[in-house]
Amino acid sequence: MLKMRAAEDLCARRGLRLTPPRKRVLRIVAASAKPVKAYDILKKMGRGAQPPTVYRALDFLLGAGLLHKIQNGAAFVACAHPRREHDCCLLICAACGRCDESCARRPDSALRRAAGDAGFLPQHLIMEVTGLCRRCRKNK
Repeated sequence: MLKMRAAEDLCARRGLRLTPPRKRVLRIVAASAKPVKAYDILKKMGRGAQPPTVYRALDFLLGAGLLHKIQNGAAFVACAHPRREHDCCLLICAACGRCDESCARRPDSALRRAAGDAGFLPQHLIMEVTGLCRRCRKNK
């Protein structure tokens, strides 16, 4: 679970401004066990919130390494380890929608090798794996 103090410290060290709207968006995403879509964030922000504010905050938080974007479904989850550079694997339950992050220095060396063979140098690797979480497997 992302701690707000860790996010504030990270931004301060990097010279980034974690403004109140950015903090609010981060809190909303971090409070959810499931990936959150931009319009769900907008609804939770309440009256007066505008889509550009949410999208700008999401762009900032992604760039700062505080969030991950799930491409399959266009939703967002808080990064579990924002203080360190890492590749990650997002484990998304197809039944309940829960998303957990599994981090490693190099989670898929075969993929990195294949990229290297093609002359491509990956800088950051995010994998999305859809399946069933432990709780949903037990309930089947």
